[in-house]
Amino acid sequence: MIEAITKSEDLDEILKKHGHPAPRYVAYPSPNLWKDSPPSGERIRRLRSVLSRGMSIDLYVHVPFCSRLCYYCGCNTEIRTQKPEYGDKYLISLRKELERINLCSEGMPRVSSVHLGGGTPTFLSENQLTSMMSLFREFLEFNPEAEFSVETNPETVTPIQLETLRELGFSRISLGIQDFNRDTQWAINRYHPYERVRFVVETCRNLGFTSINFDLVYGLPMQNSQRFERTVEKSIALEPDRIALYHFAFLPEKMPHQKRLDAESMPHPHEKLRIFETATSLFVSEGYLPVGMDHFSKPEDSLAEAFKCNRLKRTFMGYVAKSAKNLLGLGPGAISYLDGAYLRNSPSTIVWGNALDKGGFGQDLWHEQTDEDRTRHALINELLCHLVIRDKELTETMGALAQGITRELKSFARDGILKRAEDSSSWNLTRFGRPFARTVARLFDSYKMEALDRAPCSRVA
Repeated sequence: MIEAITKSEDLDEILKKHGHPAPRYVAYPSPNLWKDSPPSGERIRRLRSVLSRGMSIDLYVHVPFCSRLCYYCGCNTEIRTQKPEYGDKYLISLRKELERINLCSEGMPRVSSVHLGGGTPTFLSENQLTSMMSLFREFLEFNPEAEFSVETNPETVTPIQLETLRELGFSRISLGIQDFNRDTQWAINRYHPYERVRFVVETCRNLGFTSINFDLVYGLPMQNSQRFERTVEKSIALEPDRIALYHFAFLPEKMPHQKRLDAESMPHPHEKLRIFETATSLFVSEGYLPVGMDHFSKPEDSLAEAFKCNRLKRTFMGYVAKSAKNLLGLGPGAISYLDGAYLRNSPSTIVWGNALDKGGFGQDLWHEQTDEDRTRHALINELLCHLVIRDKELTETMGALAQGITRELKSFARDGILKRAEDSSSWNLTRFGRPFARTVARLFDSYKMEALDRAPCSRVA
């Protein structure tokens, strides 16, 4: 695919035009643009409004701890030795947050799904994981069909933790693989041999986990298309149900620990596109369906079904087959989306815990979406989830700006990133164009200039 493009277009020129930084767009506007602390009690007021209408929520719980720093990481983490005291103190604060929510909201939120993220949720021991679920069941009501998912590091998770998670109801698990190449793992301060990952996968299957996801990352040190091809082949051999193929967000000015990486050993943008195309070809040849801009799933998986039926959603947890309209975030750095507003907990465990000790909640930032925010975000999500821009929605959302945007879309089409539908009613992202999806999405972003001024965004290639 890349070779075909370069016969008619200079790939350097395409990258120069379309390979610039762009937000991730899991929220709109992006969190780096949220400027103000929320009014006192705002999250509870929003939650009450949601509960008064009988609406369910999704639950995201952030466990910030990791036992070792991964040099590529862009998450909110705190490096701690594996001592019970950190998890115990965290659970005390989590109980206070749940108690206060339950008391102030005057009702038990009904939960459609639970996602444990981090950090590394399995930093917590099996007893602490059990205590956490007991807290949830004490203060929350779960829909009978509620799904439970968890992220983990295959290097550190233990069989007894996996058994405990399964007994607690978790059926979906995501493993942070990144790359099987030993040199790349050492460069990013990770080490999980293929045999270790295979053991974890086999343990999960024997325990009855119904969905196993692999996170892979391209753009890391010591990677090229040939070496990453071996990572993809090893991944396919383990038959994960889903694969997320993320582009590495190299932002050392924002995340100083990334300065420990050797930038000279990272693949050139040309090579990163080859890595993505090589991985795509291999996954497709083995029967995986490309989903959204950077995921793959088995055809029978619910993510593939949602994509084919135009029901795919994109949230802070990534692509999901179904989601509630509202999200309650617990733990330091967790973001809630309630009744049209984002509210972020302070990312510092100390600040978050102290606020709870003093009778508060510890939210440090918020943004209430305007009507224009919501319609533009819907347009962006339709592109990033289903790879399409429909003329009708474009005109309705962008109004007088649609004509100018259409000229930009034609430019993307000339460069092979978009293709006009046969019935001339929409623009579709091409296979070559998937890595550039966020760049196309910037056309609909009224905050794009402010975003670049306030904080750096990751490049798309």
